[in-house]
Amino acid sequence: MEWTLTDFFAKGGTTSFMDRLASSLGIHASTIKIVSVYEGSLVVDYSIVEPNDDPVRLQQLAAAQIKAYATNQVSLGAPILDVSVTATSATGSAAAPTSAVVHVVTAGTVSAPGYSPIIITKTISNDPTLAAQTTTTAGTATTTSSTTSTSASVSTDREGSAAYGIVEAGSTVF
Repeated sequence: MEWTLTDFFAKGGTTSFMDRLASSLGIHASTIKIVSVYEGSLVVDYSIVEPNDDPVRLQQLAAAQIKAYATNQVSLGAPILDVSVTATSATGSAAAPTSAVVHVVTAGTVSAPGYSPIIITKTISNDPTLAAQTTTTAGTATTTSSTTSTSASVSTDREGSAAYGIVEAGSTVF
């Protein structure tokens, strides 16, 4: 299923996204900040704020996201194609350095280190049947599957975030 911006906002937009994500991760929705929403299928960049800028808690939040996405426990209302997660301190504190970007889901397949590469969303790159269907109809139609990869963007200077720790899970692609 492809989501356009119109589809995303017709189904509750950022409020529904934050509620679903919070429910999946067992956190309060008020800690989730939407950084941007744009097409390419549909990309939602978001941050999870840790008010005390605790480096241990930031890493725990990042690990919880990785586990939830890698075990297909996140339900956001549309198939997930790509997810990247990183943890960073919004204050730039040396006690909470930016972690490396972890690609959790790539082209619909779990790609996080330490997790089995299960398919959570079928695409032409991970499903031979879809690939064959696309090949046989190549002259008459184009595929609607997207495997656009994007990396997490670290935003530490957003208005209101200077005193908060942020766990970035950038570019969740539907």
